[in-house]
Amino acid sequence: MDWTEEQKKAIFEKGNDILVAAAARQWKDGCFGGTNYSENFE
Repeated sequence: MDWTEEQKKAIFEKGNDILVAAAARQWKDGCFGGTNYSENFE
């Protein structure tokens, strides 16, 4: 499966957005949720 550079870039950027959002959510849960962190992670 050959992908164009534009497709790769779009997927890469979308992946980064998802990772950033997940990391931010985990950080927020860890700071404000405390013991709820592990539950939310699963």
